[in-house]
Amino acid sequence: MDTSKGTLAREAVTDDTGRFQAINIQPGGYTIIVEVAGFKKAQTTITLDVNTKLDIGQIKLEVGQVSEIVNVTGEVPTVQTTTMEKAYLVDTKQITELPMNGRK
Repeated sequence: MDTSKGTLAREAVTDDTGRFQAINIQPGGYTIIVEVAGFKKAQTTITLDVNTKLDIGQIKLEVGQVSEIVNVTGEVPTVQTTTMEKAYLVDTKQITELPMNGRK
């Protein structure tokens, strides 16, 4: 961003190693803004002189706030709390597989 004009001078995308090149930019003061999803925005201010090649060094990004909302819904079975009675269904397979003393 051109600090004197307040306008975007150039937008560049980095390569796999994080390097980028922006050529043919007019001399002056600039703010370099780095943004990527999942990280906080970082920025640094530089002054670009005539016919110079400027290495801005490393701009370290801090992990941003990542939030995810998970909604869990379901039905809770009714539990009888007033009696000690237990009740449930048993199918025929469970009955035939019951262990019995003396069964051969």
